[in-house]
Amino acid sequence: MKPGPVYLLVVVSLVFAGCATNPVQTGNDAFVTKEALASYQSFGWSPQRSLNLRDPNRNTSTAQGWLEAAVESELGTKGLRKAPASEADLLASYSVASKTVANYQEFSAAGEFTGNQIDEAGGTGPLWDLRKSVDTGFEQGRILLTLTDRKSGKVVYRGSAAGALLKNPSPSRSVPLINRAVKGMLDGFPRR
Repeated sequence: MKPGPVYLLVVVSLVFAGCATNPVQTGNDAFVTKEALASYQSFGWSPQRSLNLRDPNRNTSTAQGWLEAAVESELGTKGLRKAPASEADLLASYSVASKTVANYQEFSAAGEFTGNQIDEAGGTGPLWDLRKSVDTGFEQGRILLTLTDRKSGKVVYRGSAAGALLKNPSPSRSVPLINRAVKGMLDGFPRR
């Protein structure tokens, strides 16, 4: 039996979605000039950091370590050195959360016949509206990274990232995704 065109469209869509596995969307905003950002020399960690994912098994010091290592590395490439929070020019803080994104794709397998075919008049004939549903829902993680001027207490830079969480996180799969997210979040921060 030959699959209908709508069925092929759904299969092709799912294949392309699989090719774009875990795309990360990032954004950032500077609240001072690039020159002012470039004048900062050091950063430290604010105690205001939270990892609040829906699955409590993901809220681990290991996951926190992956994120903090990525931020420290990327800020290092910008020319900032890590310092104790009491001495740093900037204080870095973050909030990580997740939500379930429900997504169902419905399609009609028009042209498929069943053993019990009924037409509109109640007789026998093709059943043209066999509904199929594909669940393409996922858990989405969101990171908000904030850099605050320690002396004034004003936010000078903020970055955000969102992407699908891996079903089975591991260092080899998770760290590259986190690094890519952090790089995108800090893309607007100038190098010294």
